[in-house]
Formats: sequence, C-alpha cells, structure tokens
Amino acid sequence: MCSKPTKYMTFVTLLNEKNEYNNFENVSYKCNSPYDKIPEGTWMCEDKEWHGDFVCTSKICPPPPHLEHGDFNVYRKNGDVITEVYYTCKRDYVLDKQQEYYTCQNGRWETPPKCLEPCEITPDITEKYNVQPPQYKVFVKHGDTRKT
Repeated sequence: MCSKPTKYMTFVTLLNEKNEYNNFENVSYKCNSPYDKIPEGTWMCEDKEWHGDFVCTSKICPPPPHLEHGDFNVYRKNGDVITEVYYTCKRDYVLDKQQEYYTCQNGRWETPPKCLEPCEITPDITEKYNVQPPQYKVFVKHGDTRKT
C-alpha cells in the first residue's frame, strides 16, 4: 500500500484523494494554474512508492525540482510562474553544493543540490576510538567533527 502522495502537492489537486492506496492502484491529479499546460496526469502505487511522470508545466517553466529532505523558497517569479528558487535542507542535513539560487532557463531547471544526511555516532565508532558511548543518539552534520 501507499500513503497519500506528498511530492508536488502545491502544484496539483488529487482527483481521487484517499489516505491509502492499494498496490498497483492509480491516483489521478489535475495540474493547478499556471502549471496546467498539460492538464492532468496519473501516478501508480507500487511497493509503497509512487511511480509515473510529473507532467505539470507552464509555457515558461515547470515547477522547481523536488528536493528530498529539503524544500525550496521562491526567489523570483515571472507573473505566477516560479523562475528562480533557493534550496534549504531539513534540520541536520546540509546541501552538497552552495549556490545562491537556481534558475529555470529555456523551460529547464538547473540541476538542484542534494541534502546530505547526518552521520550517526554508533557503538562501533565508540569502540574503535575507545570513547564513552553517548547516552542518546547523536547526529553530526555531514563534514562536521564532534569532540567528546
């Protein structure tokens, strides 16, 4: 089963919305204006994940790319169409590259960054370095060091 889709929800309206969908069940969506150049599409639930193309686009740009473990903030619009964004990651995740903003040019978005997940201090690390294990889970941002 799949739970209700979460990607791209600000750009679509689900036509047969439910909280859960069976394996191989389809969900249809309508593209919201101004991203309704192609009016609607379908995703299929398969092994707890949604599969299918995201077809919503405008005459100028499609919606900004989805960022796993992060989100975008609008930097610039052309009318109602988003043309520049900057990305942020959720807590303890960091962007793999620093760039002020990402632009849509000629109907295509620049390749977005990735959010790198934090490292967890695990028992094998504490044993290897002969340090006292933490009392609770400890996460360290990618690229950072933690002194104990």
